[in-house]
Amino acid sequence: MAMNFSRLDSSLPANISFIAIGAALMGILALGSAYIPFFSLVALLFSSSLATIFSFLIRSKYIPLYLSSSLALVFLCGFSDIASLLFFLIPGLISGSLSGYLFKIKWHLGLTLALISIVFSFSSWLGLQITNLLSGVDFLLLFLNFLGIAEIKNIQALVPLFLFAYSLFISSISYLFLTLWHKKVQINFSFKRSYCLYSSIAILASSFSLGIVFLDVSTGFFFLGLALYFGIISFLEVERPRFFYFFTLTILIVISFYAFTLLHGFYGEALSLTLFALFPLAFSLLNLLHAIIRRRIPRSKKEE
Repeated sequence: MAMNFSRLDSSLPANISFIAIGAALMGILALGSAYIPFFSLVALLFSSSLATIFSFLIRSKYIPLYLSSSLALVFLCGFSDIASLLFFLIPGLISGSLSGYLFKIKWHLGLTLALISIVFSFSSWLGLQITNLLSGVDFLLLFLNFLGIAEIKNIQALVPLFLFAYSLFISSISYLFLTLWHKKVQINFSFKRSYCLYSSIAILASSFSLGIVFLDVSTGFFFLGLALYFGIISFLEVERPRFFYFFTLTILIVISFYAFTLLHGFYGEALSLTLFALFPLAFSLLNLLHAIIRRRIPRSKKEE
């Protein structure tokens, strides 16, 4: 017998049942990570997605109860593997619960995915530092040695960028799953769109990346990820671009390539990765200008 998901948001027994099931599944992931070899990879893939789905399905006021009960079970079941708990299980649970809530209230989709990824990246990085402090062992270095890439220059500085990209991927998969499922559960997805806002954020993130990398490499790389993300989605949401837009975009890309080669020597081999921020900076400036011009043109002329 199929569950009536359309009533889940108002039925107290159904909410409590889903909280119990969701918390139990997180406890199983924690238990498996602690005692089954390589099960941590399974938990890494599914912890955030499970939290997203369950926090989306239950009523908003019960999300703190779901989060607290899941955290309690995760600590209880997986305390013997504190590294897995702090590095991805707890960050996945927190960011997943946040994403379920933001999907539910239909906030800006672009900002939702970015905020979830920032929360996951920061909490994972913080959890890793706490684990290293408690154990006296550099778990990140051990993992990089296991992969055989520990000797690559600035590889540890790329970890926050990798965590951001990973969380973006998992959050996008969760969103796609919910949008495919919403036909059955009758959920209406109609997120706000604002490529003008996304372009502005991309410009700021690009500027920060190009400047702050001299002070902290990992922060510079992290802002590069933000710049690329917001720059791409602002480009994808441009309204009815015409020939002049693509002509100008081509010129800006050529200029960005020239600036990249010109500044490569100044930034050096180790920091030159941040020069890729020149590209989202260029087309985000164009997107912002395009949005301003479209707003000033009367609607009658747009339709022509």
